[in-house]
Amino acid sequence: MLSSDFNVITNGFIKQSELLQIPERHAALVTAAVDPERYNAALFEQLVIPTPPQFQNMAPKRQVDFLAGRLAAAMGLDALGRGGCAVGIGADRVPVWPMGTTGSISHTSGICASLVSRDADLSCGIDTEHVATGGSLDAIYRKCLSESEHAFAFREKWYPAPVAATLLFSAKETVFKAFYPRVRRFFGFESAEMVSIDRPDSLIMRLTESLHPDLPKGLEIPIDFTVTDNRVLTYLIYAE
Repeated sequence: MLSSDFNVITNGFIKQSELLQIPERHAALVTAAVDPERYNAALFEQLVIPTPPQFQNMAPKRQVDFLAGRLAAAMGLDALGRGGCAVGIGADRVPVWPMGTTGSISHTSGICASLVSRDADLSCGIDTEHVATGGSLDAIYRKCLSESEHAFAFREKWYPAPVAATLLFSAKETVFKAFYPRVRRFFGFESAEMVSIDRPDSLIMRLTESLHPDLPKGLEIPIDFTVTDNRVLTYLIYAE
């Protein structure tokens, strides 16, 4: 139940979607465009999507983003034959995936994405961002990048500096999303640093501190990515 079905069910809230199957990881990656003007809170009940306790107090934009992310997850689960399984909400507000599955959710203005696997032993992370500009870009340079990463952003051969900086920010977000369910504590942007980017769709991050016995300092993590329409998407699937 992808693309046209979700478009009809959500009355155009989901405008279109794309599916990438990753069979070697029993995984599915879904990206979808969202029309905020078509948002309807009744969709939560209609599609049996749990809402957080503070949902009624959330700003409209956050409600839209939350629904978009959960719909992306629903599409991913559906693609793996687990349609109708709800994604719960943990005490720390991270998604609680149906038994035997794992995944990650991301959303930004007008876009949602999910990465879902039928192998619950894997760690999945996904993040999507519009290419940063202005103050947001300055904040990435100042707060999110190491000295070497900052230098890299300005000498990157495939992408302009704003794209490269946003890509590194997104990759660090993906690392956090993938490993937080295992680590169960906050860790910052400085906990992972880019090692190399050898082609225009994959880079290597290295942990700069030990996060967990299974995630030691120095561990190198491959991250796949796409850059399209002034937007970046990064994702990883990690197996011990």
